[in-house]
Amino acid sequence: MDKAVRLSPHDPALWGLFLTKATALDVLGRDSEALDWVRRSLALAPENQAALRREITILEKLGRDDEAREAYRRYSARPGVPYFPLCQSYLEAERPEKAIDCVDEAIRLSRPDPSLSGLFLTKATALDVLGRDSEALDSVRRSLALAPENQTAQLTEIATLEILGRDAEAREAYQRYSARPGTQFRTIADIMARGAPQAPALKALLERGIEALRKAGMPEK
Repeated sequence: MDKAVRLSPHDPALWGLFLTKATALDVLGRDSEALDWVRRSLALAPENQAALRREITILEKLGRDDEAREAYRRYSARPGVPYFPLCQSYLEAERPEKAIDCVDEAIRLSRPDPSLSGLFLTKATALDVLGRDSEALDSVRRSLALAPENQTAQLTEIATLEILGRDAEAREAYQRYSARPGTQFRTIADIMARGAPQAPALKALLERGIEALRKAGMPEK
């Protein structure tokens, strides 16, 4: 990023370069530097939602809660702003409790949000990370009620049922899943080919889910 900025200091996508650098610094745990660069990005593109979300999560990591709440207020005050990416960003930052709060706040505000099924699935994932599997099952089923064809939600339901020890229900759900035409993830290998998430908690959750899907009857290849 530094080389790109040096070679092209008037690049129309300069805000994106700054945001990419902020993200890289965030991954490295250099949060104060990341905040500086995300704010440079926002100075050039103040309405960019990805930068706004990054600012909120970095402020919270730094323990600057009042500033984070103010940044969240600015973000949520914009008309038509989707909550799903923000709630998902808390998961990626390994803040499952904040992800749950984010989803609950989005639902409380009752905004017409086409990603409501995704919000419920995000909450289910956060609850799974916390080991609150019964609540996760309820949330994933709310997601499926809105988007019954969502394959990630279907697989999450199967895995969660198996984790809860409800083997017969898990196998029945898997049979329904595998009988659907056009199923993208038919084997464990198909799921593994997607790659693992970077966040250790989400990676561990994926491994636990894969083992549960094996028990429910999904073949390796």
